[in-house]
Amino acid sequence: MMMSRIPLVLVVFILLSVNILFAQDHFAPVRWHIFTESIGNGQFKVHFDAYIDDEWMIYSSISPEGGPIPTDITFDHTPGVKIEEDLIEITKPKTEFEALFGQNVMKLTKKAEFVKIVKSEVREAVSKGFITYMACNGRQCLPPTDVPFIVVLN
Repeated sequence: MMMSRIPLVLVVFILLSVNILFAQDHFAPVRWHIFTESIGNGQFKVHFDAYIDDEWMIYSSISPEGGPIPTDITFDHTPGVKIEEDLIEITKPKTEFEALFGQNVMKLTKKAEFVKIVKSEVREAVSKGFITYMACNGRQCLPPTDVPFIVVLN
């Protein structure tokens, strides 16, 4: 009777371990909301809003050498769509010394807003790209993350 319980306990342990590993693999302290706003003449503001968990931060689109990976937004080449301006950082970052990097860095907490202005020369365009960012909490940093996105410009 005791022998039949050992394999059951082992199976339960393995299933719980796999579940915990899967959950850790999908930890994301930053969630992104992306939307477009027509500003006329075929131009659009593409808004990228980051919602950042307490105690976590991401970094400005401007980062000193040797510092954290800056937040960046890259659009794939789409025929008829042209990037009009560099990334606009709406949220003002806070500059502080960060021991993890041994220098002052520009960090964003709670909510960070970015905008890219694009122009569509076609009636309706679907553009793809990705957001690159690095999240840290003062004790550790997660590896730089690429988040794919798709926006419809019409």
